[in-house]
Amino acid sequence: MSNFSPLHQAVDEVMKLSPTTQGVLGAVFVAQMSFVVLLVMTRKAKSGIINPSIKKDKEKVVDMVNVADVAFNDKGVAAYCRCWRSKTFPLCDGSHNAFNKEVGDNVAPLVLKK
Repeated sequence: MSNFSPLHQAVDEVMKLSPTTQGVLGAVFVAQMSFVVLLVMTRKAKSGIINPSIKKDKEKVVDMVNVADVAFNDKGVAAYCRCWRSKTFPLCDGSHNAFNKEVGDNVAPLVLKK
């Protein structure tokens, strides 16, 4: 019985094949991994739609905020959503964190400071 993991055993078996067969298997492996990366990076894209659910009954989503009415927190900042996933839109609720992990993006809120 071998002390190697199943992966090491599989690699050992591939190494016993001809160089041409190794090359073909390598190319197939690279193509499959490229497809997996592409699939993971695009799995949440819905026909290029950025806004999945906010005010879909409107032709355009426009939120106008009077500067005098900005609700700053106790640290003197106000965060506005830019990922379109916030349950408190147009204010940020941190939903971008899960969204970024899911799709590999880096979107964050617009942060206003006093």
